[in-house]
Amino acid sequence: MSAAQPDPPGARVGSARGSSAKSTSPESTSPESTSPESAVDAIRPPRVPRRVWTWAAVAVVVLGIGGAFLEHTLDAHGIPAYSVTTASTTPLSASSAAQPTSQPPAHSDAGGTLAAFMGTVRLDGAPAPDFRLTTQDGSALDLASLRGKVVLLTFLGADCETVCPVLAKELLLTDALLGRDAAAVDLVAVNTDPLATSPAAVARTSSTTGLGHLANWHFLTGTLAALDPVWTRYGVTVDVSTVTHRVAHTDLVYLLDARGRERIRVTPFADESRSGHVSLPEPSIRRFAAGRASYSRSLLSPARA
Repeated sequence: MSAAQPDPPGARVGSARGSSAKSTSPESTSPESTSPESAVDAIRPPRVPRRVWTWAAVAVVVLGIGGAFLEHTLDAHGIPAYSVTTASTTPLSASSAAQPTSQPPAHSDAGGTLAAFMGTVRLDGAPAPDFRLTTQDGSALDLASLRGKVVLLTFLGADCETVCPVLAKELLLTDALLGRDAAAVDLVAVNTDPLATSPAAVARTSSTTGLGHLANWHFLTGTLAALDPVWTRYGVTVDVSTVTHRVAHTDLVYLLDARGRERIRVTPFADESRSGHVSLPEPSIRRFAAGRASYSRSLLSPARA
């Protein structure tokens, strides 16, 4: 009886070991004459060459690197690849809910040119949800403590480099256009950067934007446990990319009257280039600022109280 022959060098992957070797002895055709080693080889699964496993591992690595590069490219162009949502968009106040941009809300002032440009929505006057956060100088502030003044409430990231600098310019110009009326209007921003929540972070942004020089400016922050309910109640969503750590958030501005009621909501925006640079033409910045100043004055009027 001849021994089972090993695979030839060019054996096809998937063939059973010894299946291509035949014995010249008649006894090899008898089941009783088959050796145990040959029987095991006959039922053993086909062996995958090492080079196949090597190329498979290389493919996995290449696909992983390619996926990360693709997400980074998409994120740089403002196209979300995937993210971790840190706040819900379900508001506790019905009048605070941010409406989808594809469907104008029922109370939208779409008929007016300026109102349409600003995405103005007249709200129903529900009490603004109160909150207590920390200002840029480290002191505590309750939103309710500002009653008696008109409040322009917005949401900015402490380290935001997209629409936030544009919005900061608009707020500075709004304050300037208000003139003497600025003393009766508070500019309040809530931090939307979950990666930079310290008072020092919002103080730094207040300084670099120039807003910190305004007596009526309050940039509020706090722990995530304190910030998250505020975002939720005002319909603000905050997302953080798990790859680039870039923070994206809903851009909204609320105008509250002297009794702390939600009266107007506007939607700021900016233009983003292919390289990721965000800007807005100066005439558009002035238009936004003039609109906010006009709305603020309208809430100062006794007829609107």
